[in-house]
Amino acid sequence: MNAVKGTIDNPGSRAGTARLRETWLKWLKPTHHWAGVSLGLFIIVSAITGAAMAFRPQVDPLLYPSMLTASACSQPITVDQVLANAVVHHPQSSVSYVRVQNRPGQPWIVRFKDRDAVHVDPCTGRVLGTQNRYGGVYGIIELVHTAKYVPNGNILIGSITLLFAILLIVGGFTLWWPRGSNGFRHALKFNPRTKGRTRLMSLHRIAGAYAAAALLILAVTALPQAFDWAKDAIYVTTRSTPPTIPAATPLTVGGPRISLESVWQTAVRLSPNPVEQLIHVDHAPGKAFETFMIEADAPHIHARSFLYIDPVDGKIVSFEPYRSSNIGRKIYYWTMALHMGVFGGVAGQLVMLLIAAVILLIVTTGATTFLQRRANAKRNAAA
Repeated sequence: MNAVKGTIDNPGSRAGTARLRETWLKWLKPTHHWAGVSLGLFIIVSAITGAAMAFRPQVDPLLYPSMLTASACSQPITVDQVLANAVVHHPQSSVSYVRVQNRPGQPWIVRFKDRDAVHVDPCTGRVLGTQNRYGGVYGIIELVHTAKYVPNGNILIGSITLLFAILLIVGGFTLWWPRGSNGFRHALKFNPRTKGRTRLMSLHRIAGAYAAAALLILAVTALPQAFDWAKDAIYVTTRSTPPTIPAATPLTVGGPRISLESVWQTAVRLSPNPVEQLIHVDHAPGKAFETFMIEADAPHIHARSFLYIDPVDGKIVSFEPYRSSNIGRKIYYWTMALHMGVFGGVAGQLVMLLIAAVILLIVTTGATTFLQRRANAKRNAAA
């Protein structure tokens, strides 16, 4: 017991630990600062565009009311008629999928392989307008946020997000961590009497400390959207299977083929009043019709229930409701919802707005104090 006590109370051991900590912080501090300055603008742009994307359901119809507002009726036309009208309007490309939006006043959308989306009024069949995925205000915002303007933009976004999580969030939290239990009370309290660089640094540290958990969640949930290995890791660690398209009767040229309307009606029978359904028109030979729907009781708009239908006889090959899906799929789709702020209604959107404001505050105060300190050091060296 005395030997153990002597080891614990050994001043040399404590001094070695202190030197190791000082060496670690000496390396971490400039790395954290330079990462913030170099990645700061990109992070601010990503945060602002991400927060704007969360409010798309409310803002987009205000920007394009004639294209995103449809008539109200008790009996819409068939999905096949909507598809036919869209193809006549946009014959230069083949169809990718049809999105049936089961909400009053919402158009149905036919997406083509050239990324143009034709919006059709499901009550009258009239084409309301066409917009490319990366066209319009929110199309440009999505283009910037996902870095689709450069090759392999998802890898660029994922790499910067990973650096943000490690160097800025974890590194900043390590630098902030106070020594001793009494230090926490002062580290989490803002002193309004401070001025200048000290005031900015205090705001930087306190904002980062309070928002560290939310920012880390935001960064981690971005990784499965950017990297396949991160997405696959969710299924591997949870021992879950990702959605796979089952085999079905192969289609033949001129042979029988079910209608898209029957696919929609099957979805309604399985899940009364679904919010929407996405029907993939272009599917692999010998595979089932792949569709997914968002059911009325779904916790968020990415809680997908998968429905697979034989394209020849219309029989249900497989139906996988979200509520009974495996844990891996639920975790993956929750990462999408958390990262995009599409959970909890307006509350989730406001959280995204608050996080964007905090990121703006952290990056600007951190970069300003760092540049001020370097300027002061240069002046002192010159003097």
